[in-house]
Amino acid sequence: MTIDTLHRRLSALIGERFHYAGETWLLVDVLPDVDALALRSVSPRPGPVQADLYGTPARRSQETLTLPISAADGGYSAELEELLRGRISS
Repeated sequence: MTIDTLHRRLSALIGERFHYAGETWLLVDVLPDVDALALRSVSPRPGPVQADLYGTPARRSQETLTLPISAADGGYSAELEELLRGRISS
């Protein structure tokens, strides 16, 4: 499977929930330019404080996580494989 095909197939999972690293995450984007996935925590606990453009603390935001898609050897990353095993059925 080519990397472009993989990115398209993963894009179809945007909006899906996954158990990963002991928490529940929502897939929010596929980032083809950096070959990664962007996830947002769905935990009810408050996330980190987010600053505005001037560095002033402005609000709390949900925690985000970026996971690599490909491994150095050309296969899938271990993080991607673990994430996909934790997919929550809709």
